This record gives sequence, structure tokens and C-alpha cells, in this order.
Amino acid sequence: MSAGCSGSASTSDAQRAEPSGTAHLPAPACPLRVRFDTRVYEDAGPLRAGVGPEVGTGSSAPCEDTGRGTGTEDPGTWTLHAVEGLDPEAALAVDGPEEGPRLLAVRDGGGLPEEVEEYLDQDRR
Repeated sequence: MSAGCSGSASTSDAQRAEPSGTAHLPAPACPLRVRFDTRVYEDAGPLRAGVGPEVGTGSSAPCEDTGRGTGTEDPGTWTLHAVEGLDPEAALAVDGPEEGPRLLAVRDGGGLPEEVEEYLDQDRR
């Protein structure tokens, strides 16, 4: 679980970084949220293609359910990748070792950026 999330799994069980620089996804009650640069990216679902080039390393962001952490949890780190066809300021990807690639998107005012919606709509066709 990310810092500040309610639930029973510990941060070390749910999100501790793996030696490869990836981390396990948190329980569904607390969606994956990663801080990178000045933005927070949130899990938007599975990525239909493989991850692109590495863009940097992000850290787990607090859950929206409490918005706070104790400061003692391991925040976890994530190796972030570009997504072909999407602006990195709107969306990035992580390659979860068990879950497979995941799309992370900035939620502007609660919704997904238009280009991310279009990307996801291509999968639904």
C-alpha cells in the first residue's frame, strides 16, 4: 500500500522496490500513484504494448483516501517509461514484474487527459 492508505497489507509487502527498480502494485483499494517531476500519475489500467524508453525514477505518492503518511513507510521507487504516442506530461508506464506493464496518467481535475482517453479507447474497439 502506498503511504497513508488504509488497509491490511504493509508497505513492505505491497510496494517495496524490487532489485530491478520496479515495485509490486498496491491493493485495489489504494490505486498506484507515482510522483515524478512535479506531477502525480495514477494507475489507468494495463498497457496494451510494451514499455518505451526509460524517462526516470518516481516515488510512490500518498493515497487519496487519507492524503497523509507517517513518514516511516518505505515509499517505494518506480522506474518510469515513455508510452509511444503519449506526451510524458500526460502519461507514463511502469513494468510491474507480476502484473505486466501498467499505464499511469495525470488526472486533470479528476478525469484523464483527452489524449489518454483516446489511447484507451483504441483498446476498446
